[in-house]
Amino acid sequence: MIDEFKQFSKDIKLDRITIKNAAKQLQNSLSFIVKRIFRLLIQKIADQYSDLNAPLNKLVETVHKSNGDQITDDKFKEFSIEFLESSQKLCDIATGLALSTNQIQSRNSIDLINRLTLRIKEISPHIVNAGYITITFPGDKNFLENFELLQRQWQTNIFYLQQLVDEIIDCESFIIACEKSIIRETYETQDAVLEKNTSVIVNNALSIAQKTNRIVKVTAQEAENSEDKLFVDKILQSNDKLKQSLPYFIHSAKSLALDPSDKENYLIWASSNEQLIDAIASVRECVSSNDLESNRYSIPNDQDLNNQLSQLNYLKINEDFNNNSYVPKYKPLPVSRPTPLPDLIEENENEFPEPQNNQPILMAAHDLHYSINQWYTTDNDMVAVAKRITFLMAKLSELVRGQNRSNKQLISTAKQLFDESLEICRLARLMANDCTDKRMKINLLQVCERIPTIGTQLKILSTVKATMLGHQGSREDEEATEMLICNAQNLNASVKETIRAAKSASIKLKSGSALKFKWIRKKSVESNILSVT
Repeated sequence: MIDEFKQFSKDIKLDRITIKNAAKQLQNSLSFIVKRIFRLLIQKIADQYSDLNAPLNKLVETVHKSNGDQITDDKFKEFSIEFLESSQKLCDIATGLALSTNQIQSRNSIDLINRLTLRIKEISPHIVNAGYITITFPGDKNFLENFELLQRQWQTNIFYLQQLVDEIIDCESFIIACEKSIIRETYETQDAVLEKNTSVIVNNALSIAQKTNRIVKVTAQEAENSEDKLFVDKILQSNDKLKQSLPYFIHSAKSLALDPSDKENYLIWASSNEQLIDAIASVRECVSSNDLESNRYSIPNDQDLNNQLSQLNYLKINEDFNNNSYVPKYKPLPVSRPTPLPDLIEENENEFPEPQNNQPILMAAHDLHYSINQWYTTDNDMVAVAKRITFLMAKLSELVRGQNRSNKQLISTAKQLFDESLEICRLARLMANDCTDKRMKINLLQVCERIPTIGTQLKILSTVKATMLGHQGSREDEEATEMLICNAQNLNASVKETIRAAKSASIKLKSGSALKFKWIRKKSVESNILSVT
């Protein structure tokens, strides 16, 4: 019987280890899927947000030119469906972006996005109804004014929605997505030239011009958000070159559409298209802020994502273009990363205790530990300090539960936590001072400024809890324990947010900054993902 019980205990222990490893692998895989979804959302934004008013303009034009015949009614129904579907897509993309983003500084923008999408969804059917009434009663000015008022409201809301989306998306990722679409449309135009399909040539030229204007606009916003003068000057210079290349491209595309069979028109268009794509690539290179040495694991490349998510083939963007007589020589998109560093062995790598359901402080510390344990502490003092906080929190959890507790230990642990909290706040402030991105700087300062206050409260509450020694189970002791637990959870959450904000801000430090924070992802995290997929 004893032997059976021992074997049963071993089996339970093995099952727990298996479940724990599977949960870690699943969480890592989910993070990569989220990044893939976010990248696809950026691609949809590049494609769908280039011309917001086109479906509405068709509907408005039909209403204004209506003469009450059956053809007008059929066109109105067709354009109404197109407008409603387009409006729904725009809202769904924005909502998906709001749900998938993890940028803390974008929370206000996310709330506004949710409100605007609801408002746009409400207005869209009213526009269709008002248009139908205007067609039914063409001579009534009140109906026409109501239709135009709703139209302006929709345009105002969609314009604000576009601005909020532009604030959240990463500028470089957006340019890459636009660049991919423009290259795809370039090959489609080449096929259309061979087939003498003028409408495809015109539509693709219009789409390329719209995407180029969007790149110019988003890049200008990126320059306004930066305090690095050299960075701003580089962006503005490349942006000016891009704007100068656009009229030449539009003129050549018009000539090509008028006579697709003219070889000279084709070669002029091909040359102008190549210059445009090269100008976009130059803008992308100026905006690029990926420090490959310090962030080599921070963003998975396309090849890694496709290998890890090979079962999700329907998510891949089709880039198998047909080769024609002319192939643009554009600068290649970034598709690879340097060879990973050899995995390092860190002290206390897997020694963090597993929390139980009745250990809320340890559960919060475990969540923080798991989120930061993906990074090496080498050349990253902020991760090292945060990891020390997690182990101190684990010790605090034992002391609060009454395990080997003494007044001196409890107060000493709380003081150490307070000191480490001040240190991580100090590092965050130093990073914020050298960060050239205004939004990232403000966000980092906002999240780190809460830490000293919470740390002070933790020290006071720990002292109060220490005075309850010998009064366990009393009402006062339970209240002190609850407040201490809540405070410890808030401190863990604030440190986690600060680490996340610091990770983003670290790629926007001044070129001459003395701060060196290397965010190198552990290879063990990558191997866990590969073992699942």
